[in-house]
Amino acid sequence: MLLIRLRTGGYGRCQFCSTAHRLRSRPDSVFLTDHSMALLVQMTRTSVNFLLDCLLLVVFVLLLFFSVVLRFVFPPASSAYGWLLWSATYEDWAQGQFLVVCLLAFGILIHVMLHWTWICGVISSRLTQWRARPIRIDEASRTIYGVGLLIVLVNIVGLSIAAAALMIQAPGS
Repeated sequence: MLLIRLRTGGYGRCQFCSTAHRLRSRPDSVFLTDHSMALLVQMTRTSVNFLLDCLLLVVFVLLLFFSVVLRFVFPPASSAYGWLLWSATYEDWAQGQFLVVCLLAFGILIHVMLHWTWICGVISSRLTQWRARPIRIDEASRTIYGVGLLIVLVNIVGLSIAAAALMIQAPGS
């Protein structure tokens, strides 16, 4: 079992095996703990960001591939029934595209979460310039703003989907 921790060093009590593991690192390091062997592998925050960015690039290219196949290889959806590409139907490809979109959205969410302190710092510096007085945002406020923004975005998407579901029209209506 693996556990990811953000620590600055010292000892950390494991949530799974209740063992105190020694965490030697620089600030903002990520540790993966293998509980069967009590082995620690260190990844810096920069390494995690780089790995996530590489994965996002791969997922984006995969999304482009699915989209091009659906748009230019298959006939239009209304006449694609029965057509196969590598033993997969149009619907299979569309489901794959939706899965890749969900992976991309999840990766972007994680990317924004990892950069949230930077985002809040940029916003506070812009507000400082605009208001001509210093504005500091503490960690608790940053968390509340992030959760609030996420709630607002989820509600906007949910309301848009509800409006689309209510306004859809069957053929000949």
